[in-house]
Amino acid sequence: MKTWICALALAACATAKPRVQTIAVDAAHENYHTVDGRYRPFADLLRGRGFVVRASEHRVTPDALAGIDVLVIANATTPLDDAEIAAVARWVEHGGALWLVADHFPFGGTVAPLARAFGVEMSNGAVGDEVHRWRGDDDAGYIAFTPETGLARHPITRDVRTVVTFVGQSLRGPANSVAILQLSQDAQEMKPPDKHLESAAGRAQAIALEVGRGRVFVSGEAAMFTEQTKPNGKAMGMNAAGNDDRQLTINIARWLAREL
Repeated sequence: MKTWICALALAACATAKPRVQTIAVDAAHENYHTVDGRYRPFADLLRGRGFVVRASEHRVTPDALAGIDVLVIANATTPLDDAEIAAVARWVEHGGALWLVADHFPFGGTVAPLARAFGVEMSNGAVGDEVHRWRGDDDAGYIAFTPETGLARHPITRDVRTVVTFVGQSLRGPANSVAILQLSQDAQEMKPPDKHLESAAGRAQAIALEVGRGRVFVSGEAAMFTEQTKPNGKAMGMNAAGNDDRQLTINIARWLAREL
């Protein structure tokens, strides 16, 4: 009898559907990118991979974070207050996952305090890398990362050969982080307010790290996770030919959700 019951239990476990992971995209801080706007392609892509993707329209509190697997904050234009930052930090420490996206100035300055809570420094500049310039455009801010030019070996980069970013800021992570997109030693950054140039050598455009029981991914560029078209008709983002930004986006979501 016991053997029969055990067999039934094992069969039930084998046929049980995995829990659907929920990704909440912040819409409470006057975000430039939201699931109903510029990040609709981002949301559609991840929904197609089985995630529930929804907007988070309320300030960040422990109650608002309940039931969320991954919190995405993309180009907030109003800062999170101290209580919100503390709530996110505690949530990640206890197993939550944060995907923080902050583009070139002024976006980096807005969420720099949240990034610092995880030991990540944002430059709030606009970085260019002539050495790694993407051949698809003449803008030094369009940077291509490959295994030979700064693309780290990590679960996030599985099946990814070329990542292209489209004018963002640079980042520096703590000692326990991984620079997923490493800039070259010749990279330079235009800094506000006077637009002077500084070296961005040794810095990155994307960082991954584990914090307590949780995970954090920080990107200094936003367009690589969506699909945009420039006024001249050229694609800028996952829709630009010759990059694997779409696969990277999927991998980041899966890594944060502990599926990788």
